[in-house]
Amino acid sequence: MELVTCQDFVRLHLRLLEMEHRQQRERQRQQASGNLLSSVAVTAASRTFCGQRLVLRSTGPRARKLPRHSIRANDHVITRRASDSVVARRTAGRTASREPVPGDVWCGVVSRVTKAELTLDFGEVTSLVVGEPVSVMRTDDEMTHKNMVKALEELAEAKGGPILRMRAALFAEHGPPGTGKTATVVEVILQHQRLGQRVLVCAASHNAVDNVLDRLEAARGERMVRVAVETVKDIDVSDDDDDDDDGDASEHFPTDGKAPFDLVVIEECSQALEAACWLAAPLANKLLLAGDHSQLPPMVLSREAAEKGLAVSLMERQMALHGAAVVRMLRTQYRMHEHIQRWPSEAMYGSLLEAAPAVCRHRLSQLPGVRDTTETGPVLLVVDTAGCRLEETPDSKMGSIANEGEADIVVAHARALLRAGLDIGQLGVISPYKRQLDLVRARLRQLRLDVAVGTVDGFQGREKEAVLLSLVRSNQRGQVGFLAERRRINVAVTRARRQLFVVCDTATVRSDAFLASLVDHLVEHGEVRSAHAYRNYLGVAARGRWRWLDATEAGEP
Repeated sequence: MELVTCQDFVRLHLRLLEMEHRQQRERQRQQASGNLLSSVAVTAASRTFCGQRLVLRSTGPRARKLPRHSIRANDHVITRRASDSVVARRTAGRTASREPVPGDVWCGVVSRVTKAELTLDFGEVTSLVVGEPVSVMRTDDEMTHKNMVKALEELAEAKGGPILRMRAALFAEHGPPGTGKTATVVEVILQHQRLGQRVLVCAASHNAVDNVLDRLEAARGERMVRVAVETVKDIDVSDDDDDDDDGDASEHFPTDGKAPFDLVVIEECSQALEAACWLAAPLANKLLLAGDHSQLPPMVLSREAAEKGLAVSLMERQMALHGAAVVRMLRTQYRMHEHIQRWPSEAMYGSLLEAAPAVCRHRLSQLPGVRDTTETGPVLLVVDTAGCRLEETPDSKMGSIANEGEADIVVAHARALLRAGLDIGQLGVISPYKRQLDLVRARLRQLRLDVAVGTVDGFQGREKEAVLLSLVRSNQRGQVGFLAERRRINVAVTRARRQLFVVCDTATVRSDAFLASLVDHLVEHGEVRSAHAYRNYLGVAARGRWRWLDATEAGEP
């Protein structure tokens, strides 16, 4: 990576941030009709380290499903009591303000979205109670944008102080999947606390910070303060016994030029915009970046801004510039069977990963209550649909792609694992395509099976004993779309602990060299089945395209 001056870097990123901000506003304008979500009520409320978490469900006639909306995870929202919804309706068609609104109104961030539920995190405790109807409106996140711009401008003007001293104390913890990155971060925090030092921990998402805080609380319970920017949280692990932590966080930041913290930790740094990291980085003389740049990058809507560098995280850039001088890679992973681990290790991590003895040979059948069957036995199992005419079908309305036959095969294998005794919470279904997930969910719902189903993005940071991966793409042109995104496939594969089940058209996915290496690994170290073995499980839609084979060749999985 080419070295640039601080001023040139700031000028470039200010332009890229403006591109991204325009794209965000354009998306809101196009989806204005979905900015408002009404006819929902609070179904669960719990305290968090920084405030409160609320879970909302529909109160309408179709209570199993939320009304149509366009609110997504990490969106900033305004939540009102239902009595205030008339005001919300008037402003739903235009960009909402982040300025305080009189009345029972709370600003929060969406942490999770499913078809049935919306989970919101607030930096304060609301007066809402379970059963109370509310309305939720997505807002334009002007505050975070302005703060990132300000942080970059201050970076360009810095002449001394912590921001320059920090350059001599930069450290990056590269934590591939399952290597205990968060546990290591927590230990670093606790060791600094034992030395009487102050530590600031932050991340781009509430979930990432809460994950660290959960582990800290389990270790010894720690106090925390909340900074002014809603997307950044911090944690005060000093030995100061002053309990007055309810004021603005700026009260904790001295203005005498000294760093208010001894260490800043940016968790999941590889998923954060670099400009956001500079909100916290100047607050200490030492900076620890924790993450994995081989997993999902920061989410950037503007393709032009991403291609020009906005999607490159602070961690990835520093690793490219300084390499081993600032990076320590965790090499022992405690999640995956060695056969699952070997491919990402070779493809993404220079063959440096090793499986801990406790997990290197663990299998599904070793779990309590799980029988050893033809379905639970394999660690790697690939079902090949090549030549079976189970082709992809585009969905023009959703702008997504599905594969009916693959959905049927995934559900058939899920049923087989559950019948063999696998707990439903130990099973997960992943696909890069949302339309495919809709098909799988619908089939599982018909069978009354509440299996975790999600996109690659939704499963980052999670793990399951068995992961069923549907790659969807099957066409004569060999087009694989964004399956070619290496980091996305890496995340999907490394969610599995004891079994990785992949259904795909090997003829199509082999057109990409990276995907071909995955198929080769599955074939060499796992079990391969033809999709025709699942013919009896295919739905009516898929049967219409099925090329029936001779009855003597047909079998069941």
